[in-house]
Amino acid sequence: MDDPTARRTSSMRASEIREILKLTQRPDIISFAGGLPNPEAFPHNELRVITNDLLKTRYSEVLQYGTTEGLVCLREEIIKRMQRHRLDITLDNIVIVAGAQQGLTALSLVILNPGDKVAVSYPTFTGALSVFSLVEADTVPIPIDDNGMNMDILEKKLEEHLQNKNPIKLVYTVPTFQNPTGVTMSQPRRIKLVELARKYDFYIVEDNPYGELRYSGEPLELIISYDKPGETKGYTIYLGTFSKTISPGFRVGWIIGPQNLIQRIIVAKQSLDLCTNVFSQAIIAEFLKKKLMDPHKEQIRTMYKQKRDIMLETMKKHLPAGVNWTQPDGGLFIWVTLPKNINSKNLLEKAIDEKVAFVPGQTFSTDGNIKNTFRLNFSNASDDNIVKGIKRLAKVITTELEKSD
Repeated sequence: MDDPTARRTSSMRASEIREILKLTQRPDIISFAGGLPNPEAFPHNELRVITNDLLKTRYSEVLQYGTTEGLVCLREEIIKRMQRHRLDITLDNIVIVAGAQQGLTALSLVILNPGDKVAVSYPTFTGALSVFSLVEADTVPIPIDDNGMNMDILEKKLEEHLQNKNPIKLVYTVPTFQNPTGVTMSQPRRIKLVELARKYDFYIVEDNPYGELRYSGEPLELIISYDKPGETKGYTIYLGTFSKTISPGFRVGWIIGPQNLIQRIIVAKQSLDLCTNVFSQAIIAEFLKKKLMDPHKEQIRTMYKQKRDIMLETMKKHLPAGVNWTQPDGGLFIWVTLPKNINSKNLLEKAIDEKVAFVPGQTFSTDGNIKNTFRLNFSNASDDNIVKGIKRLAKVITTELEKSD
């Protein structure tokens, strides 16, 4: 047997971010590379009380296997929160998953066949690109600007692929504080996207890990709010997660979608893990039931807003002319664009020598051609290290620009 591995593994993408993080584990390196929440944002005291109570009073339930759909009490609490967005859904429209990444994998296994077309923003979340390569789907890049995915270009691509009898089957988007750029899709474009889904008959995957982390600007309606997810032919599938608001270690997220699709996702999930971590689900359900989420969310918003503002102000003071960056209203990331003659992968090597790290933009592209960009994370580093790290980065960039003159 020449090659014992399955064909699909030949197209699988390793997580470049995970590889970069291996290089930045040294304590002397200030890392802006990972999309990590700050440990100080974890509500550990409240979780400790809840955990102790569950182990005293409900240990036989919370330490046991659970249903694939997820705990009813957690799904009910999520439904209550989603009702704030005008969603009329029932338990049949929601399934709990082991983080949004598993959710995207499960629904991709259900929806996509090898060779199917998936439209993604350009650049886009590298974890989504990994999933689409796993299921052997073909990605169609759609440029984004300060208002999110360009709907005119998307419509043009939809029409082109329809005429070629290989229609786009799914559009994947992180519309609010997008990873990696931090930009937010405007309300008109959200409405337009749902209109296009109805016209061209494709699914929208609305991935929303950062939506509750808004620090400025006015909130926008979810894309799924313009759809009818409770009906048989809803077009929008919503991915949510507690990783950025409570704890990524719990690995708990959820999918909302049409009942017939959710039932198929449940069957697919049974092959992946039988059920999501029951203990984590029970803890989060109690956290929501005790109405701890909203005050906790305000605390982490305050923390992250300060970190965002410190990073933006330090960048403004120290980064040289010719370097541009986004001004996110929320989320965890800032996207930096360098002069075209600067390769961010080469820059990373020099940055690590100066003990600071980031993620090169090529990591988030479908073709590796976004060479003069990189992503910064502002949530995980201390306030002092944000200032120190940006100053180090400014030194590296300035040196490279001087060399290229």
